Order: sequence, then C-alpha cells, then structure tokens
Amino acid sequence: MRIVYLGNYLHAHCTEVHLSRELERLGHEVVRLQEEPGGVGHRNFRGTGDRIMHLCTSEPTDLFLWTRTWGLPPEATHTWRALESYGVKTASYHLDLYWGLEREARMALDPFWTTQYVFTPDGDPRSAEKFAAAGINHHWLPPAVVSDECLPGNFRQDMAHDVVFTGSGCGRYHDQEYPFRCELLEWLRKTYGDRFCHYGLNGDRETVRNQDLNDLFASAKVVVGDTLSLPGHLKYTSDRLFETTGRGGMLLYPKTTATQFLEDEMGYDGTKLWWYYPGDWGHLQRSIEYLLDADGMRQLIQRSGQCFTRTHHTYKHRLEIALNVMFA
Repeated sequence: MRIVYLGNYLHAHCTEVHLSRELERLGHEVVRLQEEPGGVGHRNFRGTGDRIMHLCTSEPTDLFLWTRTWGLPPEATHTWRALESYGVKTASYHLDLYWGLEREARMALDPFWTTQYVFTPDGDPRSAEKFAAAGINHHWLPPAVVSDECLPGNFRQDMAHDVVFTGSGCGRYHDQEYPFRCELLEWLRKTYGDRFCHYGLNGDRETVRNQDLNDLFASAKVVVGDTLSLPGHLKYTSDRLFETTGRGGMLLYPKTTATQFLEDEMGYDGTKLWWYYPGDWGHLQRSIEYLLDADGMRQLIQRSGQCFTRTHHTYKHRLEIALNVMFA
C-alpha cells in the first residue's frame, strides 16, 4: 500500500515520525510530506493543495493521511474530495481531546475533521453523538507508543530521582478547564521537595524525549502520571500511560471515569502499573512510599508493564486497527 502522510517531521518524537516507521514495519510505502511550519493560510494554500494532489495522483496511492500541527484553511476540504474522486482514501489522526475544551469552537472550520475517516482517542459515547451530528466519520483510536522504542533504558545518576513527573506544568495545560494538574504538581513539590523532579514545560528540567526518556524511567523510582479528565467524560487517556509503561517506567496513574476503561477493557491492572484516585492525597502518598521501599515489587511491575505494552499497545497495533476500518 502507498500512503502519502502529511505531518510534522521536524522532531524525532513527533507522532507522524513514529507512525511512519510503524507503517513501514507493516510493509507499506510511506511518502512523508512536511506540513508548513506556522500553517498555511487561504492565499497560500493553492501550492500546498497542488503538491498534495501531485504526490497522491502521480503514482497509484491508496491513502492520504494527515496528523495536524499548524493546520490548513477550510478549502483543503475540496482537496480531500478531489483525492477521493481519484480513489484515494483520506484520513486524519490526532492524540488530542477536543469536545469540552476551548478548542472545540474551532472545529467547524478545521479541515482536519472533513477527511473520510477521523481517528482520535475520544471514546466517550456522548462525543460519538456530537461527531455524528457534525457529520464527522469519527473512529476511536487510543494513543500508544512506537514499538521500536519499547526498550529498557540505561540508569543515569543525574536522573536518579525518587519521584518524577513528565509533561507540561501550570500555565501550559488547560488550567481553567482542568485545575488538577496544578494541584498535583504543587502537592508533589510540597510533599517531596528535592526528592521530586518535574521534567517538562514550566518544570525543573527541560522536556526529555526518545532514549533520554527511557533512561529517565530506568533511573527514577516512581513516575506520577496525569491525564486530562473532564467531569463526566468517559474513555479518554493521554499517551502518557503507554509512553511510560512501554519505556519501562513505574507508573502511578489516575483512576477516573475517563480512565476506568484502561483496566476494564485494555488489561492495565495492578500488575502493569499502580492506580491512584485524584484528590485522595493520603492514598497517593501511601502508594508512593510503598513503591519507594518495595524495590522488588516496583521492578516487577516495570518489567510486566513494559512487556504488556510492547505486546499489545504499540502504534503498530493501532494502525492495524485503523487500516482494517478503512480497507477491510
């Protein structure tokens, strides 16, 4: 199968970089098309649209895939319809949640939502109704981790923290819609002081990716995770769960109405990670203290979680599902 994939290839950790490798691992040809940094406006889209059409029609192409970073103007929808008239399927995939957040107001004009197939991690039944009402052919596809990076990291003394958090901090992560992130980081800082380190935007150290992230998880004892959980929202998780377990981290993850499916449907029980209840600080602290002391248990969960994620929840597995939806 020949796939033209529009996305951001400027950084090794980008989703489209990982998905392209996985598609090739599945035996497909991937033509990588770099999205214009900063986005393409109405006046400048013609050249971009012509390039997409040429790449997809100059040789027989089965699929045009897009992972959005900066975006395209509404008239890109006409390009999707033109591609489809040539027999090319069109699809888009993203890791973000939209319904219930400020960004949903921009969906109506965003051509990301007008491809033949749209894949996102939003599995809430009410979201499904909203997608259908908006004329979006949406399919639930959870995040994952790239399979060739599900490897043990190397211990590094400079990363040997008792407790770590990876990800954006206060002022960078839906603070108004989801204040728990700020509360969690404040509590971790107050409770663990210099035994705690935050890697990421507005954190103690810069964001780490790729092999450095594996090394961090091999060096830190406990990784406290978080995921966007809106009131009443079901069946959504960030990629943090798969990225952390797949790269070998001892993950403490929030159990909410949004994440309950991970245990019930996807197999993430207490042998692959450790659950905590947001806002129950006593339970979170007891869990952290237990895991800090229980070296054998902690290491067993790390190995089990990594093996399970590598075997069942990589982007290779997700893409097999998506391709089956589109081409079965």
